[in-house]
Order: sequence, then structure tokens, then C-alpha cells
Amino acid sequence: MLQHPHHAKVTPKFCKQYARVGDIINKALLEYKEDVTNGSFPNAHHSPYKISEADAEDFSNELQKLGFDKAASAASEAVQKLNATK
Repeated sequence: MLQHPHHAKVTPKFCKQYARVGDIINKALLEYKEDVTNGSFPNAHHSPYKISEADAEDFSNELQKLGFDKAASAASEAVQKLNATK
């Protein structure tokens, strides 16, 4: 997991590299980021949980009261998107 060139200089001699798991982790994180960015994850298939319109509105209102207007808008959009796929 220590891929930065600096780490190669400070890795103790008693350490042995068995695999380059950092490469695998980085690839997985990039794929996750891409799926979230393009909207293919999460979707209804990955989200078995449902929220009622009333609960979603209460949640959005609480976010707005706390000054999280962007989060409130994003939450409302997410609920609308989920409800559109029902």
C-alpha cells in the first residue's frame, strides 16, 4: 500500500512485499468514484431501503434548519430519483 517513492526509502529491511495491494485498492477506488460520479452507483438495485415522502421532507427540512441547503437539495433529488424508479 506504500506506493509513494518516499516510502521505498523508509521501508524497514525486515519488511517483505508479498503483493502490490495498493494498486488493487487504487483501481477499486477509481472505479467506485467513476460509478458514483456518473450516477450508476448506488441505484435501486443496490439500495433496498425506502424512505417515505414525509420522512424525506422532514430530513430535508432539518438539513435546511442546520444551514445545509445543498445537502437538503441533494437529499430531495435522491429521493425523487429513487421514487421515479419504483
